[in-house]
Amino acid sequence: KDENPKIRREAVRILSDIKGHNSQTINMIKSLLNDPDNSVKREATITLKKIWH
Repeated sequence: KDENPKIRREAVRILSDIKGHNSQTINMIKSLLNDPDNSVKREATITLKKIWH
């Protein structure tokens, strides 16, 4: 959690590119919804919306 927000945003993007999301991937993204950095939260929200549509 100490890494800079840009790295966490990249992680969300990478997770979003994985095909066939499993519950583990989704939980990882969900955990970033509570990130202290707003840009990371926004990226996680967008990613979850993409997965669920």
